[in-house]
Amino acid sequence: MNDTSMKETFSSTQCISLVGDFTDGHFSYSHAVVTSWKTASVFNCITAVLTVYLNALVVWAILENSRLRHSTYHLTLAIQSGADIFVGLVTQPLFVAATLCRLNNCLYNCRIILAYHGFMVVGGGCSLVSLVMISVERNIAIKYPLRYKEMVTVKRLLWGFATSCGCVTAFLVTTILTIPPKIAFLRASFQMLILLPSMIVICISYIKVHKTTCKHVRAITTLLDRLSNDGNTRQRKIRLQELKRTFTPGMILVVLLLTYSPMLLLRLVLLIKGRDWNLDYNLVAYVVWTTLIHMQSLINPFIFSARLSDIRRGVLRRIPLLNRLPCCGSPRSTRQVLPIDNIVAGGDLTLAVLAINLEQMGEFHRG
Repeated sequence: MNDTSMKETFSSTQCISLVGDFTDGHFSYSHAVVTSWKTASVFNCITAVLTVYLNALVVWAILENSRLRHSTYHLTLAIQSGADIFVGLVTQPLFVAATLCRLNNCLYNCRIILAYHGFMVVGGGCSLVSLVMISVERNIAIKYPLRYKEMVTVKRLLWGFATSCGCVTAFLVTTILTIPPKIAFLRASFQMLILLPSMIVICISYIKVHKTTCKHVRAITTLLDRLSNDGNTRQRKIRLQELKRTFTPGMILVVLLLTYSPMLLLRLVLLIKGRDWNLDYNLVAYVVWTTLIHMQSLINPFIFSARLSDIRRGVLRRIPLLNRLPCCGSPRSTRQVLPIDNIVAGGDLTLAVLAINLEQMGEFHRG
């Protein structure tokens, strides 16, 4: 009995010094907190299974295809799905265990919470690094198509991801272990030092991708209008494809803001009002923004991978229920797309070079 009490005391003291939102001892949570925590636990149980399953299908579809696994862009998608699998396989189950343990005051409450915080930093940090990698890779691919294969290689991608992921997670774990929650401003500042620059890089990269793509589309539209007799029909098709391409980067930015802005707002409110300003608000908001960050690992395959026909067909072939349906079981004809569509999706860069040449020729004739 004494040993158990000593373990509980040591565990509680350790959690108080390391985890800012840990509540020592038996605490009667309000009805709103209990309801929100139980709802978040059930929701994370369901989404964790879907996250692991869908991202595993994406990785399988890429690695089984020799052409896709040697493509640098598809490799970045596989890396991203691997990081998201870690979130669904490790981080979310620990979140559920930690939440239920805090409600029932388990014996190993503190250790589970510490394990969750550590693995959440690893999974979230690596997932954020993969998002930055994809945005920078697309920016290089569409802005420097002639030098793309020299600048971006499989070896550099793997080395860059491993190094960046290791540095980011080591930095964040160090801040959790060394900076006490009493200095909330300093701890939050170090965390924002990683999050804010990453979000800025992603936003700037996708804005540049959109602008460069629009330039290329205009040049290619001019060329196709000259070659095609039915210019109006061709122009409408190209306009539709342009709108689809515009929607994808916009959707990425919207999802990014929706998943990370609640955490930023919570941190800002806590820094201004103080941690003890409203305990119920703190505890409810905590499970909301952590659940939203976990949700990004489920949304990523739909945004990045499902829109690519090769990966989509590979994933559909692995889902038994969809294989029995007439719409998905039989081989489907691949729609004809402009090469510029493949450039944005990680494909051939030939027409990007053509678009650049057309732009230069247009400037030459105007001059």
